[in-house]
Amino acid sequence: LAVTMISHDPIVGRLLTGRVASGAAKVGDTVQALNQKGEKVDAGRVTKILYRKGQGGVEEIPLAVAGDIVQLGGMSKATVTDTVCSPELTTPLQTIPIDPPTVCMTFSPNDSPLHGRDGNKLTSQLIWDRLVKETENNVSIQVRRSENSGEAFEVYGRGELQL
Repeated sequence: LAVTMISHDPIVGRLLTGRVASGAAKVGDTVQALNQKGEKVDAGRVTKILYRKGQGGVEEIPLAVAGDIVQLGGMSKATVTDTVCSPELTTPLQTIPIDPPTVCMTFSPNDSPLHGRDGNKLTSQLIWDRLVKETENNVSIQVRRSENSGEAFEVYGRGELQL
């Protein structure tokens, strides 16, 4: 399975979406994630397999076979462009790499004389938590603590509208 999208469920954790290229996967199988270079990124067990039936919703299935587009639960570090496969395989599927960020913006808590009068994200820790949560679902955003200021954060993305 080449991971094409990730999402997060509060109960299951990270869900990896992709099309099963060959073979089959069932709940309880031991799997690994390989990056584009063939290096092992993550390992775990398939805890849940979700299958979307058109617009009718999502249903849990016990087995996914080649050609199925499914969501797999049970891995915490795998991301988009990684290949989820059995532990015996060492060659990843070919995927298109993610474009690097092109724009950087700095975010920090409001320190003006009117700070604290509007909004509910008032501290740097709340801003940091929100930015980290966004990076769980949006793989094209990168967040770093600013070297110039202790309470500022640099957010890298692919354009103004994304940031």
